[in-house]
Amino acid sequence: MPRVSASCANHRPQVGDLSMETYRENSHQGKAQTAIGGIILAALLSWLGWQTWVYLKGTGGIGGTLYVLAFLGLWAWRYAFRYAYILTGTTIEVVTAGWGLERKLVVRLDSVESFATRYRKKFFRRTGIKKYVYRYSSADPRPTRIVVFRRDGRMHGLLLKVSDEFIARLGEIMPDRMLALEDDKSR
Repeated sequence: MPRVSASCANHRPQVGDLSMETYRENSHQGKAQTAIGGIILAALLSWLGWQTWVYLKGTGGIGGTLYVLAFLGLWAWRYAFRYAYILTGTTIEVVTAGWGLERKLVVRLDSVESFATRYRKKFFRRTGIKKYVYRYSSADPRPTRIVVFRRDGRMHGLLLKVSDEFIARLGEIMPDRMLALEDDKSR
């Protein structure tokens, strides 16, 4: 797997420099989540092998093989990519890296409506968010957080898995926009 960054730069910017990186952290891989991802991958590869064998034997169609390939793509999207979460004085940046690809999502802090310590689907379902942007690895054991922001006049939700320290640093910058939600134990 490609690495986004080996270091975690936790330094404060110089006075007056708001574009400088103030905090950075990378996605993690939990042992249990990685094991589950490995089991899912093994099952998908076995299923792909069986579907390919059935197709080559002439008793099945190509649709089954394409169906499994679609699930392999979903697995890769959720497990194969790594993320770097960067907080500056003016933006939240999420760098996605994997398989030789790299892309960056930048959310300006002045467009942030709110952010939550925990993502609770029931709570945010009624907020009018039109688009959810997923920027986390399913192998990351940390809780899912949400940053709600406006882009092109529409509400978007950025879902990510970051530490309490990242949320605390964001809360220092925007304390009036922080929603302190607790874990929903009733699920």
